[in-house]
Amino acid sequence: MNQPSPTVPCAHCGLPAPGRPDGDPAFCCVGCQAVYHAIKAGGFEDFYQFQGVGALGETPRGVVRGAEEFAYLDNDEFLQTQTESLPDGTRRVQLHLEGVHCAGCVWLTEKMPASLDGIHDARLSLGRGRLEVRWDPERARL
Repeated sequence: MNQPSPTVPCAHCGLPAPGRPDGDPAFCCVGCQAVYHAIKAGGFEDFYQFQGVGALGETPRGVVRGAEEFAYLDNDEFLQTQTESLPDGTRRVQLHLEGVHCAGCVWLTEKMPASLDGIHDARLSLGRGRLEVRWDPERARL
């Protein structure tokens, strides 16, 4: 009978991840795995000495997991008062994000729109915690 793999901290963010029997780094998701390997390939391993959060196995402060917490973003009143309609039919919004703690968060946030239908682009300022997203409301919810 196969035993489930023990949970270990993700090598990038520190969230729980399934352990690997070969001892190689474990990851909670493909995004963390991609960022981890990009950091290593670029010679920026020191990032993990200064990041701190990943080594502790904790979720960054302010991070809430669950789509229901963000349902208000698709409310008509929010969309009309807090987003901008652009001439090409897309909309743009600027949001403050809590819990953004590393350049990997920025990189992943800015690369993710390429794999999400209806999201045109995203720009995240690490220092300001400000995310700007442009999306097509006919193809994607905010």
